[in-house]
Amino acid sequence: MYDRYSAMQTEYVFDGKEIAQQCGYGVRLNTRQVMLPKSIKTFPSSTKIASSDDTNWVRKSVFVAYLEKLSS
Repeated sequence: MYDRYSAMQTEYVFDGKEIAQQCGYGVRLNTRQVMLPKSIKTFPSSTKIASSDDTNWVRKSVFVAYLEKLSS
């Protein structure tokens, strides 16, 4: 569909009280299409769109590391 190119929507995510240690970029995923291991924490979508029930945010660094591990 995208001729081997892809795009990931990013947004800043927060998951704790200590902002300096608990914030970072996240990517939005459709969790009905992308099956993640239970060890990867997801965050509810902050924007209300038609498919917001199916979308969650995942820390970008965690998701990219997971993809790199799969490609090895």
